Amino acid sequence: MTAKWIILTKVHLEGVTGINRLRYSQNKNEKRKSGLVIGFCALCALVLLAFVCVYAVAFAKMGLGGYLISLSFALAALITLTFSLMRGAHILFAIKDFESLASLPLKKSDILISRLIVSYLVNIAFCAVVIIPCTAVAFVYNGFNAEIAAYALLGLIVCPVIPLVIADVFGTLIMVVTMNFRYKAVLQTALYAILLVAIMACSFLVSSLGDTSANEIVSTIDGGLLYYPPAWLLQQSIAGNGFWWSLILLGASLAVAAAFTGVLSVVYFKINAKLVSNSDNGKFDAKRIKAGSPFAALYKNEMSRLLSSPAYLLNSTAGLILLIILSIGTIFFNPVDLMGSIEGADAATISEIKYMFCAVVAFSVGLTIPSSAALSLEGSRRWIAFTLPVSPLKILLAKAFVGLSLSGTVGVACSAILTITLGMNALQVCLMFVTVISFSLFSSFFGIFINSKLPKYDWTNEGQVVKRGAASTVCTVAGMLPPLAVFMFGSVLPVSIAFVILGMDALYLVATVVSIILISKTKLQDK
Repeated sequence: MTAKWIILTKVHLEGVTGINRLRYSQNKNEKRKSGLVIGFCALCALVLLAFVCVYAVAFAKMGLGGYLISLSFALAALITLTFSLMRGAHILFAIKDFESLASLPLKKSDILISRLIVSYLVNIAFCAVVIIPCTAVAFVYNGFNAEIAAYALLGLIVCPVIPLVIADVFGTLIMVVTMNFRYKAVLQTALYAILLVAIMACSFLVSSLGDTSANEIVSTIDGGLLYYPPAWLLQQSIAGNGFWWSLILLGASLAVAAAFTGVLSVVYFKINAKLVSNSDNGKFDAKRIKAGSPFAALYKNEMSRLLSSPAYLLNSTAGLILLIILSIGTIFFNPVDLMGSIEGADAATISEIKYMFCAVVAFSVGLTIPSSAALSLEGSRRWIAFTLPVSPLKILLAKAFVGLSLSGTVGVACSAILTITLGMNALQVCLMFVTVISFSLFSSFFGIFINSKLPKYDWTNEGQVVKRGAASTVCTVAGMLPPLAVFMFGSVLPVSIAFVILGMDALYLVATVVSIILISKTKLQDK
């Protein structure tokens, strides 16, 4: 008889990836949306593969091929930890389907293990995109070695385990501590931001340690790996110091995962039950009602929804949080000054590097687009918005302006900080602000347009909409790929990066105008 946790894992994984809709849905639109999501995910994987390969080859040419696997292991773990923290513990605590699962003859551990395995499988796919190309490049430059290939495979298997456990521990603690607060969404987002700041600060600290001269770069990497012991253990086996180091890594990863699962399974139902009871305990205050415009009321309602939903708020502001961390970080750690200290870096090169920060801002703004999920989050309550005596245009614009308020305000403020700390000239300052404005407009209006065409109302957890919805996937890819392409190929083009950024901004402004025109003709879909 098949174990129940295996069945739950299969069902949950097929639901997360959209395979169920693609295989069994009788609705052609549903199949088209699911296929679109899968296709865009594949496209993202290909772009990330190319990006990783470019930098892996650069490291190998520097004579660091022997460290590529362990470095990619550490990088994949860091990114897994960062994005898992931004996601929060919402994959473990699905409030809407908790009562259905609790009524089934299942063990607590079955439900918990199934959700953890799904999270693990999603993250191991991402780690594979980072580790596998680096391993291939290492073999091309250093020759194939079956033993090292086995160590790389082991590293891939265990890479997401410890970062996921760390992120879920903090996520669970934050959710438990804040569950009784009225503005828990804001508090949870603030706590996650503090954790991200701590991670980034530690990363900067590690990267600045040691002498970075060419003669001692290997010893610097050896010392840096010590700050993430799993990567250091893997490197010991790869360097030929014995397979025992990899066995220690495997044993430690399994022990950490087992301990976390055992402890959380004891309190898992209690936390979910408390969250469900708290979600129904609304407090109402008698206040004088003030008259206002329908648009203002819709805007305030959407902003209240954003501030009251931890999953929605955290995923809508993740990219902006990273931008805030980056901009403030440049006050204490200026990358332009670091590049200027490198031998052979002339004024023209420094100028190009400054233009590259326009792409950094664009990438951060396009990383998370709240308007791409705003309409879908109406869910089973969508009849309220659809029956209001207001036009669909006002409903959609009100939702779009919430995203514009966030990305525009944060983007402009962070851009102002970057222009000062990086010492940009007048042309660079103008291009920076044009970029952030064009991307803020695009992300807001394009996001709500795509969401009106690809709505998802039958969700059981808000994370399904804000993280894995078709509209969210399309908008995230559309917002991330052009800035990512500038990072990869901007320096090899025969023209200045400034012209590439300017062309990208013009394209996004045109797309914004087209989106607004299409929004004005859109009718809300009740399906």
